Amino acid sequence: MKRKGFTLIEIMIVIMVICLLSAVSIPIISRARVTGQETNAATNLNSIALAEIQRRSLNGTFVDLTTLSNEKYIDSLLGNGAKQGYSYTMFPVSTPNRFHACAVHQQGQGHSFYIDDRGALCRSVNPGQSCPSYQAGACTGQWAGLTGSSGSGGGVVIGGGIATGATGGASSMSPSGGEAHFEY
Repeated sequence: MKRKGFTLIEIMIVIMVICLLSAVSIPIISRARVTGQETNAATNLNSIALAEIQRRSLNGTFVDLTTLSNEKYIDSLLGNGAKQGYSYTMFPVSTPNRFHACAVHQQGQGHSFYIDDRGALCRSVNPGQSCPSYQAGACTGQWAGLTGSSGSGGGVVIGGGIATGATGGASSMSPSGGEAHFEY
């Protein structure tokens, strides 16, 4: 007599293999998603900083995210303060002509990011960390500089170049993609 179909044991073995594969792959996929969100957060903060510098060069002042969005320097999602799993905040600074912005993961799983008017892009050492107040020296304590970290300015990659913090009054980048400077 020929049997048709599968036995209960065969079905249970298939289910156990599927469960094992999903138990291994789901955390990996979840971490990849958070890593992608972190990359987008750093890029979005770069966009905010560049928009602030461009707007200040034309209008003389730094503004909040809503104003940047209304004036079409950044997109409306970023202007509303939430995009791709992160919440974005612009912090007022008591010192004139200064700004800093922060991105915090909405579920507390990813690292937080911080950028200031000197062009220093910093990442929190611990995931879910809240944003610091404006710091005299960028990327200190629980905040690590990302790329080109040096001295008080830190650094951040912009279009293949490295922007370093400085003090004075303009923004420039060499056409070869070399070094860029934020100066106020």
